[in-house]
Amino acid sequence: MRKFKFVVVFLLVVPGMALAAMDPPERYVPGLSPSPPAGLSAYWGGSEIHLEWNENPEANLIGYVVYRSLAKAYGFDKLNEGDSIDNDLDGDTDEDGELVAGNWYEDKSSDLDSDRVYYYRVTAVVEGYFESNWSELVDSGDTEDESLFGCFIATAAYGDISAPEVQLLQAFRDRFLVSNVPGRLFVRTYYKLGPPAARVLEKHPLLKQVVKKHLSAVVFLCRLSLRFRKILPD
Repeated sequence: MRKFKFVVVFLLVVPGMALAAMDPPERYVPGLSPSPPAGLSAYWGGSEIHLEWNENPEANLIGYVVYRSLAKAYGFDKLNEGDSIDNDLDGDTDEDGELVAGNWYEDKSSDLDSDRVYYYRVTAVVEGYFESNWSELVDSGDTEDESLFGCFIATAAYGDISAPEVQLLQAFRDRFLVSNVPGRLFVRTYYKLGPPAARVLEKHPLLKQVVKKHLSAVVFLCRLSLRFRKILPD
């Protein structure tokens, strides 16, 4: 009986201890490292995962490092391009382009799987390459519905995520929206409101035709914008 109780306590307590005892990054130095980034959030957008966080206040900030794992308490790997920051001890600038300059990042890894949940943490780096402690932990959520990879309402209206109109709207989103703060705010709001609206359209064919008709004007304007930027052929 005592052995059974010991096993139960072990299974309940140890995972929490592991999470709490996660070591800080190697370049973390109390008193010299910046504060951890705050307000981290993650959400699926198309076939990639978008991350955002609040800008750090330090005047000597030089960038951020993004980490990802399949577990909550261990196995976090750096996603940024370039070498490890530990190789740049001789300077205080990001000469290799390995740090994230702004307060957002797009995880476009080829191994992303919609059936998995990914965990993210972000650190801030200041001159001297002192790295902050971990940010709060966030996860990507689960996207089992294939329609989450497209534009919800447009996919419902045109009936197929691979429809040319849907693909064009996705291209417009990736080119003009996710590259700036107001656009990402719009996308994040749309991803919250779009699925319920899409389900309504699926149940009302006549409403679907009305929305499709109005979307044609949006698609036309998006096509003009993309052609103006020479992203689409004439």
